[in-house]
Amino acid sequence: VELRRDAVPLEEMVGTSLYRLRTLLKGRAVVTDLPPSLPLVYGDEILLGQVFVNLLENAAKYTPSGGTIALNAYQKGNHVVIEIEDDGAGLDIDRIRARGVERGMIAADHAAEMSDEDLRQLIFLPGFTTAAEVTELSGRGVGMDVVRTNIGRLGGVIDVHSQLGIGTKFTLTLPITL
Repeated sequence: VELRRDAVPLEEMVGTSLYRLRTLLKGRAVVTDLPPSLPLVYGDEILLGQVFVNLLENAAKYTPSGGTIALNAYQKGNHVVIEIEDDGAGLDIDRIRARGVERGMIAADHAAEMSDEDLRQLIFLPGFTTAAEVTELSGRGVGMDVVRTNIGRLGGVIDVHSQLGIGTKFTLTLPITL
């Protein structure tokens, strides 16, 4: 698939993603802070749309009714930083460690020595899932792998911070148009 390089307005893309997910987001407060002065992002609009839908869909799935999902963006040098944060379940590091070992993605002795940060990065591996049950739409272990791949193809990076029972924040850093 050929990568398109377009000037993408984030406010429009976020609005479209939120509209597509309106049923799933129902009952959760969605707070956005996208300054009007935010520069355009340089990238493929379709890939970026998939990234936003996937991250917001995950936030909605793991944030209880009455919870909050926040999306904000700001310019940092020649990049736009986008944060998607929820006050949902957070990532369960022990479950991630156990699943990584069960699925043969990491050796048990290595898993015991891994930092929480390194263990959080496992969610981006192809086929990785902590889901107890796999359905047609979720738990197959392809969503976060695709997110990281797409962000990388656009010249960006993604990072994750999370605390069990408190929530998760994904931070995307993407190049702006010049």
